[in-house]
Amino acid sequence: MVTEAPPDPWSIRVFYIFLGAVISAIVGWFSSQVNHYRDSRKHHLEQIKKQVLEPLKASLQAANLKPIIAASWQLHTYNPDASASEIPVAAGPVLVVDAPHVGLGLSFDEALLEDARTRHYADLIGSIENFRDTLLRHVERREHWVEELAKTILAASGLDAHPAPTPNGPYVMQRNLAVFVYDRLMQVGQTALSVTIEPTHALLTDGGQALAKGTPDEIRRLPQLLDSLIKSNKERASQFEEELKQLYAARSALSHRLSYEIAANRLPKSCDLVPFFQW
Repeated sequence: MVTEAPPDPWSIRVFYIFLGAVISAIVGWFSSQVNHYRDSRKHHLEQIKKQVLEPLKASLQAANLKPIIAASWQLHTYNPDASASEIPVAAGPVLVVDAPHVGLGLSFDEALLEDARTRHYADLIGSIENFRDTLLRHVERREHWVEELAKTILAASGLDAHPAPTPNGPYVMQRNLAVFVYDRLMQVGQTALSVTIEPTHALLTDGGQALAKGTPDEIRRLPQLLDSLIKSNKERASQFEEELKQLYAARSALSHRLSYEIAANRLPKSCDLVPFFQW
């Protein structure tokens, strides 16, 4: 009967030493991957904070949510078909809106902003974008309202729109007067209008500029028209102010959420920019 030789104790010992070394190497490698992944996520979190969350919060807090609307004389059209002997640009009165701006654009790292938008802070960035769009619509509606006032003033005045079609002819600066009505309704207007009677015409001035020119009767009717517009638009002005209060409250809530995420020490969710395995 043939009996098997017992295992060599030294061989067994070498095998277990080798196996332990392999396991130790695997554990060490995996531990280094975990540590590197943890450090990478921490670094990535700090990048997003510095280049996305903090600039967003600063942009939100810096924005003056109440738009400033003014009338100005500017170049506003360009005629690409003008001949060499013609001036290709035309100037005229326009409304100028100093609208609040909530930045989500060129000042941000595009990759980090997209990463925050699609992965880590999708709900927060989406809420900020919705706030920005709501604010822009609010401003656009205010601008449209002032344009409506200007059209009403022009139609009711019976005067030509400035500039007068005939030299030294009658005119009305309907946008300037619409802004005057708007400022009074928003309780920021600080000027008063006065009627000046000249030998051949009358003027409506704001103390520095002649906003309308016409017959005495035409000019005397303008302050009455403006008073009626102020009175009839008070409810609409109140609605805009109520919307503005809601915008301020929404901004405060978003700023609070940003502050919380900036203070947090964890990066929500994983992403391709910070892979677990580093080969």
